[in-house]
Amino acid sequence: TGRVRIDSSSDTPPLSGTVNIYPIDPKSSGRTPPTAKVGADGTFRILGLVPGEYVVRFQDEQTSKFYTKNITYNANDILNFPWQLSGSGSGIIDIVRRVGTTRLTGAATNARSENAAGARIVLLPEARFRPDLYKSSVADRNGRFALTDIVPGEYKLFAFDSLATGDEFDPNFMKAYEAHGYPIHVIESMTNSMDIRVVSKP
Repeated sequence: TGRVRIDSSSDTPPLSGTVNIYPIDPKSSGRTPPTAKVGADGTFRILGLVPGEYVVRFQDEQTSKFYTKNITYNANDILNFPWQLSGSGSGIIDIVRRVGTTRLTGAATNARSENAAGARIVLLPEARFRPDLYKSSVADRNGRFALTDIVPGEYKLFAFDSLATGDEFDPNFMKAYEAHGYPIHVIESMTNSMDIRVVSKP
């Protein structure tokens, strides 16, 4: 069993969404990801789990201004670490949501300091194992871009003249470009801004 609650908010909307459980080993006996519907009071119940290691994520159906601050199981962090479930699994999952997603805007230019129209912009979290935090966009004809619904935290911003869909999730691919990323601390509930130079793929 578990609950979803709102942290530090006087405006507490009815809660909705799903809690999704993904086995770290997709070949395990728990290969079918269980899904739990969240009630209006924030409570949910997960059925059919077997002992193993899992990733726990909350999928919201409400406004995007909220982000997941914490997910704990018996006070253990299972948002940033695997959920190691053993025994009967009789503990409580506590999911804390918070108001404070933000935007990142900026402009991309090429090596000649020209507007990089159509450049692929990707924002990667310092915690690369959190694909739910990845963001991407395409620069407009003036090289301007905007990324929305960003969870506050530490990131690196990259710009490519071209990038195949999904390449940003490939650690072997991104390894060659780490030095070209711009570190940025994304601040809660603010519009952050950063301009960036495009890197050309070899």
